[in-house]
Amino acid sequence: PNLNPNPNPNPSPRLGPGLGFGLRLGSGSGSDGAPLPSVAEPSPANDYHAEWVSVLDSSLRELTGRNLLDRPSGEALDAAAVYAEDDIVVLSHALIPAPDPDVGPMFNYGNAAGRNLFEVDWPTLVGLPSRRSAELGERAERERLLNTVEAQGYIDDYRGIRISSTGRRFWIQQAVVWNVIDDSGRVLGQAATFKASEVERIVVRA
Repeated sequence: PNLNPNPNPNPSPRLGPGLGFGLRLGSGSGSDGAPLPSVAEPSPANDYHAEWVSVLDSSLRELTGRNLLDRPSGEALDAAAVYAEDDIVVLSHALIPAPDPDVGPMFNYGNAAGRNLFEVDWPTLVGLPSRRSAELGERAERERLLNTVEAQGYIDDYRGIRISSTGRRFWIQQAVVWNVIDDSGRVLGQAATFKASEVERIVVRA
């Protein structure tokens, strides 16, 4: 089955305002100015991308012993509840199909908490290169993080600086970042979860 909820090849020109996740976006050609794929927003019609959310959950549990949204053991997963959750951030990007090396992995999922934190709507977030969630000066550190996750499966104490679409900078803390894997062990992508209420805003003083 197609577990990646990012299958639509039709491009959409919608881009976020302001800094555009750490880099102003142009309308010309080039990796950071590329049009973004349009992906249907989770809804009852597509079962809130339950298949992908289930893989996020099962991968997290297999690697860390935790459940998505910190659910008690045995409590059923509700994809609609994951999408609507407004404190526990859930974000992912896809590695299959293989990303364009000039662009990098694209976001393919973000719940309400994640979209609110980064100040974007669903069409803007999904299909955006995930590296734009960090400023240029922070991207090497982010790349080291993802390489570590790829090699060892997950980390559960990540702290790093990110930037919203309007240029607001903040520290994410105690983030769990993990490989999203299917039943055969194939890595489909990577995901992150942390509490928006524990984010530390970075105040720029005049």
